Amino acid sequence: MKTTVCKTCDEPRMQGRRFCITCILKQEKEKKIKYREKARAKKKREAKKESKSTLTKELDKLFSIYIRHRDKYKCISCGAKGDLKSMQCGHYIRRSVMNTRWDEENCSCQCQKCNIWMSGNYPAYTLALMSKYGAEIIEELNERSQQVRKWEKSELKEMIKKYSTN
Repeated sequence: MKTTVCKTCDEPRMQGRRFCITCILKQEKEKKIKYREKARAKKKREAKKESKSTLTKELDKLFSIYIRHRDKYKCISCGAKGDLKSMQCGHYIRRSVMNTRWDEENCSCQCQKCNIWMSGNYPAYTLALMSKYGAEIIEELNERSQQVRKWEKSELKEMIKKYSTN
């Protein structure tokens, strides 16, 4: 058989092949490594989808939409009406308190003016909450906010399922 040279290393190769056996084996090894790296990256992405922070972000988004829709896009503090994008999910007890973060009594639809520019417009928010749920709600929310809560992934997934169906 006639031999020619490899396109990669200029070593002799078999006719009908572009590369020598050494280069073919090297390429196969590189393909396997790339495949493994891709599989690892995919596994990492899948794991990230299940992380607490990812689940928290997803739940925040769904819960916010639910609250705004529940309140018919009307600000609890000033009564302004808007749409999904112009209204926000305002928290009476700040959002960083995990025990009341997704508490439906703690959250209401608010316009950007009240929620951001007026830092929640608490005097009007307090009066509106008291008329909606009763005078004792403020004390109850404050008590609930004092309890420390660490949410499990399963609980977050359950709430995501609940608010994604609404």
